[in-house]
Amino acid sequence: MRVVDVWDPGTELLVALVRHGQTAWNAEKRFLGVTDLDLDEEGERQALTLQNGLPVGFDRVYCSPLTRARRTAAAFATQVSIVPEFAEMNQGELEGLDRAEAVARFPDFFSAWTADRGHVCAPGGESVKDVVSRTLSRLTEICSQHRPGEKIAVVSHQIVIASLTCTFRGEPLQHWSNHGIPNTAVTLVGWDGARFSVRERGWRVAQ
Repeated sequence: MRVVDVWDPGTELLVALVRHGQTAWNAEKRFLGVTDLDLDEEGERQALTLQNGLPVGFDRVYCSPLTRARRTAAAFATQVSIVPEFAEMNQGELEGLDRAEAVARFPDFFSAWTADRGHVCAPGGESVKDVVSRTLSRLTEICSQHRPGEKIAVVSHQIVIASLTCTFRGEPLQHWSNHGIPNTAVTLVGWDGARFSVRERGWRVAQ
C-alpha cells in the first residue's frame, strides 16, 4: 500500500498513535514508566525526522504529559493538547531497573506476569488492563469530538500504544507485547464513529 493511501482518512477519522523518541533508559533497556526523562541525543534526532518526514498535517495533536512525549510532539506541532490519561503505564518499583535487576528483585511478580501479562499489576504500579481502561475511554471521547476526514495525532508510549492496538484487533491482552513499536514509529488507526480499526502498525519516517 502506498504512503498516500495509508494516510488518507477517507470517510473515517484518522488517528496516528506516535511513540515518543528515545531516552537514555530506552537505550539502556531499563523500565521507564512514568519516570519523567527527557529525550537523549538520538531521541532528539528521531523527533526531527518526524518534523521533516510526516506526510500530512494534523487537525489536532494530543500528547501525554511526560517530557519525552511533549518534546516529540513539539517537533512537528506548534499547538499540543496535554492529556494526562495518555501517560505511560506506571511501572512502580520496576522503574530504573534493567530486566536482570528487576527479575532478581521481584521473582514472584515475573512468574505471575509471564502467566498473565494483561492483568497483573507491576509492584507499586498499574496493570496493562488499567492502562487500556483509562486510555481507551479518553481516546473515544476525543475522537467523538472530531469529524470524519480529519486527521489527529496522539503522542504517547510503548505500552499505551501496544495495548490499544491489541484491543482494537480484538486480541487477548496477554498478547499486547506483540504490538510493540520502535521509538517515533506510528500506528495508524481509523475511527468510524463506533469502532477503531488498525490500518498500519509501525510506520516509520525514513531514518
